[in-house]
Amino acid sequence: MSYRTMYTTALLPTRARINPVVPDDSPYSNPDQTMLIVEKDNGSLIVLTSYGDPGWQVGDVKEGHHDQTLRSIGMLRVKGVKGPSREEGQIPDRNLPHWVFK
Repeated sequence: MSYRTMYTTALLPTRARINPVVPDDSPYSNPDQTMLIVEKDNGSLIVLTSYGDPGWQVGDVKEGHHDQTLRSIGMLRVKGVKGPSREEGQIPDRNLPHWVFK
């Protein structure tokens, strides 16, 4: 179940791309990060990374906004999670835009 609140998640694009299956080629790759593969409203996928577990689960729907411009990114549906202690859901083997939590 999801419901809209007055709070949204602040995110920032890195202008880099990352392959969640083989992230070593990305300039921001770190094995201690948790990667969330999320689907935007328009159907495109992005990768969000966080140190530690951000607490999002596969199937969660959250609303995001750009950290600097405050522009709405829209609703984000978690499709997969890959981190040091867990891997679940869909983990695509291709380069995707890389964003970070702020």
